[in-house]
Amino acid sequence: DAFRKLDLDGSGIITVDEWFPQRLRADASSEPPGEDIAAPDGDDAPEVCGVSRRRGSAEMHGEDMCEQASTRARLRSSSTRLAHGGVAARPHWLPRSGPGNSSLPPELWGMTLSQWVALTIACLFGQGGDVKQAEYTDWHAINRACVKPWTQEAPDAGLALLLNGGRPRRAEAFIVHVWDECALEAMVAVLGRCLAVGLTFETPVWFDTFSCYQPRLHGSGGGDTLADVVPRVFGTNPPHGAIVAHTARADVYGRLWCLHELHEACRLRLPVSAAASMEYMAELCAEASPDGRAVGGCAVASDVDVESATCTSSEDERMLRSTIEQGSGHCAVNAHVGQLRRRELASLSSVAEALSAWETLLKERHGLRNQLSYLADSVQSAGVLVGVHCLRRLCADAPGEDPSYEAQALLWARGAAEDLAQAELLVPGRAPPPFLRLAPGREDAFADLEALLDEDGPLAACLDNLGNLEALLALLRSQAGGEALRGS
Repeated sequence: DAFRKLDLDGSGIITVDEWFPQRLRADASSEPPGEDIAAPDGDDAPEVCGVSRRRGSAEMHGEDMCEQASTRARLRSSSTRLAHGGVAARPHWLPRSGPGNSSLPPELWGMTLSQWVALTIACLFGQGGDVKQAEYTDWHAINRACVKPWTQEAPDAGLALLLNGGRPRRAEAFIVHVWDECALEAMVAVLGRCLAVGLTFETPVWFDTFSCYQPRLHGSGGGDTLADVVPRVFGTNPPHGAIVAHTARADVYGRLWCLHELHEACRLRLPVSAAASMEYMAELCAEASPDGRAVGGCAVASDVDVESATCTSSEDERMLRSTIEQGSGHCAVNAHVGQLRRRELASLSSVAEALSAWETLLKERHGLRNQLSYLADSVQSAGVLVGVHCLRRLCADAPGEDPSYEAQALLWARGAAEDLAQAELLVPGRAPPPFLRLAPGREDAFADLEALLDEDGPLAACLDNLGNLEALLALLRSQAGGEALRGS
């Protein structure tokens, strides 16, 4: 069983990267003398197997540390496949035909929040290619390895319409995001925000990677360009407006597509809210701290500059710049989106201050370090478990079965559950994470996950009932500031 857990790609050989993943290695030579060795994402990193590290107040040695390494690797093992060109096997639950995007207006290219989460997790679980080093999986890799191959045999139908061909979903929220962000980080951020403001898993959302027909991008049947699709979706006044994914690895305000989408939302006076990942919040805390540790996509500066914004496709860039110049113009976009950014930053900063104060308190009272990094890991693990719940819903609704596929999903769920069971989020005498609110008597909800790890049956039964996952949902909501940000 231990061999199976480490052999992530099922090759029968345990590679160095499987045994000891990249994110838990550190290059000591690059660190100044006397400084702690830090992993790329800020964790305290072990030097070699057998040297202890500390997570919360618990020390891990030898086999325990290597097991922690394999657990974290499972959460990212699909990244190492997809980022290097592998093609994921088409899941059995995905219909092979549906109405074409050109036959329906773009506002009907929606999918439920549950379907969006399940699709994201399914893409991250995609099997294909060899395990190679990769830091994370972005939407470009997912599009190449999953979305395009899965939709090519259904001409003109994107994933959203394949799933909802018999009942097209009118979008009630539009997700604004960057394609080269970490897909898992973005999914967890948006899910947390949606839960915090009261959206349900049945709320239809619009997400370009899954809503559009990616093998041949185009507008609607009326001959619209992609730039025209955005105002058409917003023009139906989706009640939840735009939800903007803020992640640590990509700046949403530096991308031309995102500025175009946000300006359209502002122009039409739609609600816009920030969905910030815990990784983003940790960087926001660091940027406000005296040592200025943060580097990456989280910029405190609130100015927006359309002229310096980038776009992956030169063709899209020409189209968007022409659309902006012929419309409101650069100054209007900079002013409207800049004002939006300042407002959202002020809201997020209040959450960041609470998180920073909590981390400082644990360090001063208990000698615990890097608690925001560990909290971010735990939130991500909660997102994976809720994602597997959503994925199992799709599997249950499908006409056929694929036991090996469902077993693989449970393997990933077990890895996330292991992380949460060991996280020590709620310890008597220690301040709990800010905004984490559990029902009375549920203080042991995360530690109780340990009892589900021995066999697939109890874990599957737990995941199939959303009521069993309330502690995970509460943890996801806390990422967005919980009730503190409701309605903001």
